[in-house]
Amino acid sequence: VFFRFREQFVLSMPIVGKQYQLVLILLDTFATAQILSIGFGAGLSLISIVDFIRSSVQSKKFKQEMSKVYEEVTNIKSLSEAFKDTSLPVQLKSIVQVGERSGKIKDMAESLSSTINDSIDAEMQKLEKSLFLGMMLITVVIVAPILFSFYYGYFGILNQVMQAVSQ
Repeated sequence: VFFRFREQFVLSMPIVGKQYQLVLILLDTFATAQILSIGFGAGLSLISIVDFIRSSVQSKKFKQEMSKVYEEVTNIKSLSEAFKDTSLPVQLKSIVQVGERSGKIKDMAESLSSTINDSIDAEMQKLEKSLFLGMMLITVVIVAPILFSFYYGYFGILNQVMQAVSQ
């Protein structure tokens, strides 16, 4: 059950959810830009490139949006028209639109992927810090009462010994 609904579970977590969502968007945008760059560089058909992107992205929302793009492209629309009505990241829409007009979509997608690569590293560090803080809070909430209850007995015995010695 966890593996089937893990994305919804992690996204609903208070500390980590938003950070995880941002990392997912960055990773899917990176993958899309890389595939666009490689696909156009190799001379693949637009439908093949979009189909490969659709099967390569990880988040469900991104997959749904890329399925819409795939349908639009199969209906003989340009890539920028297909991207226009989606909720995909603005950077991706921009490079597709400008790249189509200028004929340099490969170079622009490659540039975007290298820029996003740096952002992914920074966001992963933030996610690690959030996870560390979350684990520390869980540890304090769970382990501290256990330790207190364990040592409470010893403190009770020590208190009785001290009372017996003072009498």
